[in-house]
Amino acid sequence: MNTSNTNDYSVFKDALGKRIQLLRTAASLTQEALAANSGLTRTTIVDIEKGATNPTLEGLARIASALGLKVPDLFSSGVVHQSTYIMQPTSGNLYTPLVEQLTTVKNGELNIHVAYAKSSGVDLLTAALQTFRSAGGHLRVLAGIDQKNTTAEALYKLTKLCDELYVVHDSAFAQTYHPKIFIVRNADQAWVAVGSNNLTRGGLCTNYETCNTQFLNLNDTLDHRSYENLTEAFTLYQESNLVKRISSVEDIQELLRNGLIVTEQQSRQNSTKRSSFSANTHFGHRAVSNLPTASVKIPVPANLFAGTSSNSRTGNNESAATQQPTAPLHDSEVTAASFLSLEASSDVQATYWFEMRASTGGSRNILDLSSSAKLQSGTHPNVENGSIPGSVAFFGLNPMARDVEKNVTIVYNGISYYPSTIKFAPNNASWRIQLKGDAETGDESLSQYGKTDFAYHILVFHRVTSDHYILETMAESELDALKANSEFWATNGINKSSKAFGKIRIG
Repeated sequence: MNTSNTNDYSVFKDALGKRIQLLRTAASLTQEALAANSGLTRTTIVDIEKGATNPTLEGLARIASALGLKVPDLFSSGVVHQSTYIMQPTSGNLYTPLVEQLTTVKNGELNIHVAYAKSSGVDLLTAALQTFRSAGGHLRVLAGIDQKNTTAEALYKLTKLCDELYVVHDSAFAQTYHPKIFIVRNADQAWVAVGSNNLTRGGLCTNYETCNTQFLNLNDTLDHRSYENLTEAFTLYQESNLVKRISSVEDIQELLRNGLIVTEQQSRQNSTKRSSFSANTHFGHRAVSNLPTASVKIPVPANLFAGTSSNSRTGNNESAATQQPTAPLHDSEVTAASFLSLEASSDVQATYWFEMRASTGGSRNILDLSSSAKLQSGTHPNVENGSIPGSVAFFGLNPMARDVEKNVTIVYNGISYYPSTIKFAPNNASWRIQLKGDAETGDESLSQYGKTDFAYHILVFHRVTSDHYILETMAESELDALKANSEFWATNGINKSSKAFGKIRIG
């Protein structure tokens, strides 16, 4: 007796049994149901799946028919793809493999289904999504709005990127649309990511998330069935009254008026509300390194959604004339917490923040600096009688060399502007930087953001070189958080009420 052949046949029966069990489970059939549908006994099905019996060709034909398959499908397992589990941020992130798929798949289809989307996530993927579409790709996004976390700006940007954009909402608020699924497919295979990741910077990179990714061979019956099961439900959503297609700014403004979505400003205001107890007393922090940055951003026209929100009106009798003007937050704004996390992981030489307040100049684009400053908190290497070199020193100028001017490049919202001029103004007896200069594309000036983005905000400058700076903006409400997380902070005048500036603490 040839024991080798006997062993090979035993292995074959085991593999066949496991394959049939897998196909039965994928078809959501019990052993009893498969037995009834095939005309075989449950005992026979059990023995076949255990590899304990020799199935006849007729028996296999009946099983295949009951599963909606052909006999060869019972033997062909296709390509076996190993699942990859991502424990973000400790073992990678979703952003990296997703971008790899978007930038390599040709003539593909991308389906994104998330509980919510924000500008930070859309910005991170914009360049890759543009590459995907330029290679013949089709993009469909379904985003939930039940939790009021999806923002108007994110939807606006997605209208510029998507072939199809939908929002999902249960009007009774009884159920929440909560899937997080990313599917990239071409003719032969689909890459699938299923986990807890939303379409935000945190969801893609920094939050504590869990995600499973795997490839499905669409030429394999079982894999193709798994793919259809994933996509069928979303087809049903699209055809139901729970879904609204978003095609224009007017569609987004309607959602805002009805209080179903929020602006980025409202979202950040909600996220910066602090607990009454000191979290630092109870919890630690894990820094995240090597964070990707958005190389391309879709600009949102200024004031596009101003006054549209259902709760945009003030709830008191204070007149408009006495209210402090507050510009809408720009896409480049970040909260103190997220900015500090980003700064701690980057390799810029230094990062300073400056209080802008009302600003000066006709375009409200002049940031006041100082020759000397009053140290209010923290440590500085050059302290004399409580004073330190003024804020102009950050830009590489000697505070006492008042006859020197300097032009620098400012990168704002992903666009380089030159020149912004730093000089001493004798009439005001103070240093200042005029945030102006033309875009590298030549079609706009940095000064246009003075009234909308800079006034009544905090300006944060990353120093790349002494002539090159990256500018971010933050809400004034973040001032205390910035002070608490700075190596030092000081004021341009001797009083604490004077405009403040400080250096971000690294690490």
